Amino acid sequence: IALNPAAKIFQDFPNTGLYPFSTYLPQILAVKAGVLMGLSILNLLYLTRVCTLLFWIFLISKSIQITPAYKWAFAFLALLPSSLFINASASGDVVTNGLAFLVLAIFYRIIIEKSKKTSWPQMAWLTLGIGILSLNKFVYAPILLLSFLFPKSAFEQPKYRNWFAWALLLFALALVAVWNLKTSALFVPKDAYN
Repeated sequence: IALNPAAKIFQDFPNTGLYPFSTYLPQILAVKAGVLMGLSILNLLYLTRVCTLLFWIFLISKSIQITPAYKWAFAFLALLPSSLFINASASGDVVTNGLAFLVLAIFYRIIIEKSKKTSWPQMAWLTLGIGILSLNKFVYAPILLLSFLFPKSAFEQPKYRNWFAWALLLFALALVAVWNLKTSALFVPKDAYN
């Protein structure tokens, strides 16, 4: 079936979760590239699946590279059949799963390597990762509580550890609250539908 972008029809999806664009960013980019190449719908689907798998592999390889120990454990968890199945699809869970691995690797590195100071770019990447995880699936937000396990020696001043941990918690809560306020009016419960 040829793609016909001129004939757009709104398709309603009742009782589904409302996810931000960050959940489907690799898929969006793959579809846009495929449309520019003039691919059919089926080929767009396969291109999307390949691109999301490559994106997930990139995040997993970075996670394995970052973690100071248990690299084979990260690889084993990433290579579980159910993990490979979902992350080789066009699912929005690809970004969430890959970022969860990456954020956990960063947390683990900071917690284990007590003698190294944490850089501001490292904290910025961690904050971005927590922000995207919180937006994509707010049930992943409690991962940020690991920041309370950071050694005080990882910061220039020990009090910065608590400041960063609390700021990260407030940042995630604010993101989830704002997203919930913006999308709650769009969600139609089953009883009120049609």
